Amino acid sequence: PSIRIGMTDVNFRRTHEEIAGKVDYDNAAPFDPALHPNLGFDHGTQTATLASGNTNNGKGIASIGFNSRLDIYNLSYNDILNAAINGARVINCSWYDPDCQFVLIRQQMIDMIHDVYKPVIVAAAGNNANQCGSIEAILFPAGYNHVLDISGVGHFVDPSPSITCGWGYKDLHIMNYFEAVLRSHHHNADVDLCAPSLGLYVPKNDTDVSYLQYGFGTSFATPMVSGTAALMFSVNPALLPEDVAAILKCTSRDLYELPLNIPFLNKLGTGRLDASKAVRLAATWV
Repeated sequence: PSIRIGMTDVNFRRTHEEIAGKVDYDNAAPFDPALHPNLGFDHGTQTATLASGNTNNGKGIASIGFNSRLDIYNLSYNDILNAAINGARVINCSWYDPDCQFVLIRQQMIDMIHDVYKPVIVAAAGNNANQCGSIEAILFPAGYNHVLDISGVGHFVDPSPSITCGWGYKDLHIMNYFEAVLRSHHHNADVDLCAPSLGLYVPKNDTDVSYLQYGFGTSFATPMVSGTAALMFSVNPALLPEDVAAILKCTSRDLYELPLNIPFLNKLGTGRLDASKAVRLAATWV
């Protein structure tokens, strides 16, 4: 619980049982169902739950971040800075800048945050070609230096000739290879690693109770990496952001041995997040 994850997002439902009592610092706007409907009304609640929702309470889901605490902020570059100033060891950015371009002053701000406050910053790679015009476009803030760029893969079932649904196959970047037009999340040379992003249980939109729905997108892969980074700090508080990045990458599960991922060679980073291996290596990392 001494490790705090700064969530920069929209629409945190403070009363939801997954995040109630988990928030140490609240600098986010009030919940507003009319705010950012394109992200989903409960987007902040959902990403915060995956990063470090209440666990072992007999309800909802078990969160990867377990006992880590949450700080919640609005969705902006300034709030990345605010989260760092206020002591968040990990900063989650499940969003992208619609400007779709590198801005030097923003890179300089992130450089300063990295050098002075030393948090791990994790951001979503993107979900479809409508975001910045191409499925291979580099989105920001994920594309900036000192930010982990996270794409997504399936996680439900192992690929098998006997399975005909084709959706959510474990470690495949393609969403459903039986479709006429194959879909995937963003992939490019800037991606650092992937995490599950298809069909994840998240709190349901438009409700303040614990009903769950399927969540899709790199918005949900990103907090899995953030929650894992918080666990890594909990077993080794001396880690630097470069250490966390190196450990996450070198413990990730290879994706390119799967034939259906070959078209994305060198565009899915080092592989898929393996939280167990990452935390165990972090504990002995010097």
